[in-house]
Amino acid sequence: MVELQFTGSHADIGRQRGEQLKYVIQMSLEHWVREHTHLFTQEDAHAYGRGMAEDMSRRWPEIIDEVLSTGKAAGISDDDMYAYVFRCWNALSKTHPATLACYNMACNDPERGAIIAGVLEDSPPYYLLETIIPHHGIPSYIVTWAGMPYAVRGMNKAGVAIGQASSFAGTRFRPGTHDFSFALYARGFFAERKALQYATTIDEAVDIILGFECASVFMIADPSGRVVALEPCGALHAMRHPDERGVLTGGTFESPELIKALIDEGIAHDWEGGMRTAKKVAARLHDAHGHSTMEWMAAYLQEEQSEGGWCHDGLQSATIACPATGDFWVSGYRPCVSGFARHIIADLPDPVRA
Repeated sequence: MVELQFTGSHADIGRQRGEQLKYVIQMSLEHWVREHTHLFTQEDAHAYGRGMAEDMSRRWPEIIDEVLSTGKAAGISDDDMYAYVFRCWNALSKTHPATLACYNMACNDPERGAIIAGVLEDSPPYYLLETIIPHHGIPSYIVTWAGMPYAVRGMNKAGVAIGQASSFAGTRFRPGTHDFSFALYARGFFAERKALQYATTIDEAVDIILGFECASVFMIADPSGRVVALEPCGALHAMRHPDERGVLTGGTFESPELIKALIDEGIAHDWEGGMRTAKKVAARLHDAHGHSTMEWMAAYLQEEQSEGGWCHDGLQSATIACPATGDFWVSGYRPCVSGFARHIIADLPDPVRA
């Protein structure tokens, strides 16, 4: 896993990212934006990106400075950067499923306490670990995609750990009251980055994420020992907690009340598929009760998918976080090959003040 460190204001962070990752960002943009023109036109991609940027300017204006400074340093136009960071290829696809990728899970390490872990599934492998030290906010370790100003998995110096799994409203079969556009999903990655930058507790992280009116499944833990799975979907959301053994899963939406609300909104969702995966993962975690250490979790994530684990060719990263001890373990592409690098939040520098 490539590791980089960025410091300063949002504009500073973006400039550093664009300078150090210029050609990787250009290659990724070429693949995901320009090579997907069979799905959409460049004009449509740019219009979508500008609309998302206008919306994000109201929710978190400082992050737009970071987007634009990244693009400028990487030699990419504003319109192309907006289309890229807001994932136009997903938004403008006509056939995107509601059941996607990535997964979160939690259990208790007998010695360390609650741990949350999970996998990041995507392609191609443009993911890396950024250490972000902002002028304003909390330093953090963030797994993200080259050039993207957002977070997929991470942990901050306050001990708040968050993992994301892609999930959003499915196909409408009749009109409803609320908006469930793809914009909800694209905003989720930005919501996680802001939560990592400013939240010191689960409750603060939840408030920040819900303020983005996004759609994803987030597993969040803090040093108090609490763990929650937050399932926001625009104006709707649900929250789940670990069972009596500390086991919790989080992939697609699982909360019956949220699924019912989506159905009432006229939306079809693959709840059964998500529950099959959840039951399989929960059973594995329950079987490990009493020896479900971070080391055990690393072995589970490194086990080949064909043998009941998680390692496969689409697995770009995996993380394991223990807020009580400040441990944050990160693997790169195919953890069964790359292994885990061990980080601790005590090693994160203090914020750099302007």
